[in-house]
Amino acid sequence: MTLTLQAADGAATPTTIALGKPLGVTATVLDQAGKPVANALLTVAVDPEMLSMTPARGQVATDAGGKATLTLAPAGVASSGPTVVKVLAQQGSNSASAESVVTVAQPALSVRRVSPLASPAPLAAYGAALVTLDVLNDGAVLSSMPVTLSLRSNCADAGRAALPASVTTVQGRAQFTYQDKGCAQGDSIVATVEGSSAGISVAMAPASPDAASVVVGDITPADKSIVIQGAGGNGRTETALVGFRVLDKTGAPVANQTVAFSAISTRAVGLSRNSGLTDANGDVYVNLISGVEPTAVRVVARLANGVSTVSDTITVTTGLPTQLSFSLSAEKFNIEGYDYDDVENEIKLLLADQFSNPVADGVPVVVQTDSGAIGSADRGGCLTANGRCVVNLRSQNPRYGSDAAAPRGRAGLATITVTTLAGSNAALSGEIAVFLSGSHVRHFTLDGTPAGVALTSSGMTVTTTNCAAVNVPLRISDARRNPMPAETAVAFDSTVSMTGKVYPAEVPSAAPMYTGGVVTGDQGTVHTLSLLPESGTCQQGGTKQMTASANLVVTTPFGNATLLPIVIRYPGKADAP
Repeated sequence: MTLTLQAADGAATPTTIALGKPLGVTATVLDQAGKPVANALLTVAVDPEMLSMTPARGQVATDAGGKATLTLAPAGVASSGPTVVKVLAQQGSNSASAESVVTVAQPALSVRRVSPLASPAPLAAYGAALVTLDVLNDGAVLSSMPVTLSLRSNCADAGRAALPASVTTVQGRAQFTYQDKGCAQGDSIVATVEGSSAGISVAMAPASPDAASVVVGDITPADKSIVIQGAGGNGRTETALVGFRVLDKTGAPVANQTVAFSAISTRAVGLSRNSGLTDANGDVYVNLISGVEPTAVRVVARLANGVSTVSDTITVTTGLPTQLSFSLSAEKFNIEGYDYDDVENEIKLLLADQFSNPVADGVPVVVQTDSGAIGSADRGGCLTANGRCVVNLRSQNPRYGSDAAAPRGRAGLATITVTTLAGSNAALSGEIAVFLSGSHVRHFTLDGTPAGVALTSSGMTVTTTNCAAVNVPLRISDARRNPMPAETAVAFDSTVSMTGKVYPAEVPSAAPMYTGGVVTGDQGTVHTLSLLPESGTCQQGGTKQMTASANLVVTTPFGNATLLPIVIRYPGKADAP
């Protein structure tokens, strides 16, 4: 059995297939004697990306003359180039096959605008237009197969117009609706045949909607504060970018609107321009430029129809720190740092300009100390953040054991010097001092001369003639007559025939007290001891002398304790034990 292929029009072999010009293919089946074979089943195989077949199953039986005909057509507009057609003929146990190479011609596609007729097509604000397009092949409407066109436009991409993402032709024609959503500018619908480079651009001219309002947009810097001319620098700017947005009555942004700018200020300032056009998002910007004097400014934006708005207030400050605002403080003024290393204490500097506004971030501050260490490994100071600069003082050597050796004439006192610049050459500075306190009390001293109180190196004796509480003001200090560390506890222990209370019960943060610019005298803190004899044995005017006792215990944050024995002699009942 043999199988041959030829074009249905009689050509020896199938050759070229084109859109709109399907090719009929006839297969002839003969037996070994050269006679036609009827009812042989022919199965045709093609690349489905290149060709389509009729019948679609690709199977057909031969007629009495041994012939069978199929129709081949391009699978789509993207199909082009050579491809193979394979045919298998079967009857019973006999079979034969044949194949042929055909060429799918490159289509000559184009797209024609049918409507709207005008180009660009005028469209009322928020209006809709019906767009009709024909897809052509070799100049004729391509009605033999549906074709898909992808659609887009700049305004549609931005959400200011609506149209479908794609549309499919029916008998070669595609229709869709373009809906304006506040485009307010020229727009072009780009329609492209999928699988092909063929396409068309349809120009649309949506009208601008009427501007109904103008609102304040973004302002940079966000804190709405700039500095006077010449004061710009690290973290400080002399200009502010002020934004406005124009909206229509629906709240949608309006492009291509003229906005006039002006400034409200009691001092001279500048604007980068007098007017501007809104962009595609309805936004327009103007730079506010500071003058040479501090002031407060508001920028006015006005539309041609008289609608206007006013920005938030923008402050123009010097931006530079002043000595008057130079403020130093310490977390604690007395730390347990004379006998211990690596005790840290926060030192804080606050800076503001002449209007008491925090200075800009990033102002460099230099910090030094004559005892211990201060700052960090990468910086011997700090940079301001929101007008604040913080460093840690750390206890370590150098320490000084005598007033004569100490740089400021006071042993155990760390003096911190802080400096910065206000402008190019104006230096600002300040000092603060912190005690590196010892861990043991070396001096108990009466504050004043309370009656009946004797204080010696071995303890305190209190003599009273009545049963009322005796209040004794006692100063507590370390070996250098500096205060004990802050948060040192002062309490009674081992009380016998008495009760005792201490006010205050903790050593407070005690800043150095200066006399004539220097720290002198005993800087220890004063605590009032309230001593009350036991009521059961005490009798005012009693003839028997009674004795009560207790230990005053002073315990530092690191647990170092110092004891002061206290004895109270008071009048007792005659029958008291």
